[in-house]
Amino acid sequence: MSEPSLPAQSPKTPDAGASATPDAAPRPAPSDASPKPAETSRAKRLGLARDVAIGVALVLGIQWWRGHGVAAEGLPHATLTLLDGSEISLSGPRERPTLVQMEASWCGVCRMEDATIRALAEDHDVLVIASQSGAADDVRRFAEEHDLDHLRIAVDEDGRLAEQLGISAFPTTLFVDREGRVSDAEVGFTSELGMRARLAWAGL
Repeated sequence: MSEPSLPAQSPKTPDAGASATPDAAPRPAPSDASPKPAETSRAKRLGLARDVAIGVALVLGIQWWRGHGVAAEGLPHATLTLLDGSEISLSGPRERPTLVQMEASWCGVCRMEDATIRALAEDHDVLVIASQSGAADDVRRFAEEHDLDHLRIAVDEDGRLAEQLGISAFPTTLFVDREGRVSDAEVGFTSELGMRARLAWAGL
């Protein structure tokens, strides 16, 4: 006795708007080209290093551009009166390199460098010039409040000296060699290590 046969079925054509069921959808074959975790991590590190390098280059480029032309004609022949009443010559030969810090009392970045300036003044010649920061009495009170009164500080009340030097932003740090020449100039924040390195260079 033969088994009953099942009626033949024609393949059903899916409706035009119907989507394939998950079981009917083709499964992508595994590919060896997928990035491995180690490769992804390495790519991220390289990308981060590239971004940091670009950022550093931009900052250095901006600092160079802002410092370009500062004291291009050297230090002017000027006699400065310090807060203690003594006078010094800004230009001319000196016994050892000098760091000249042009800053202002209202400059927040300048305050970030105060500790560095105090440390450098212990073993280097440092001259601070307070520009556009009021008269001598104003600068004296400010120096006492910020533990800077033991430094050599001169006053550029109207900003004329800063203008002569081509300085338009604070702080601007000048590194002066023994002959009285400006060997380097930095605009903006400079680390203590950077300042010491430039003073050493000025002393060669």
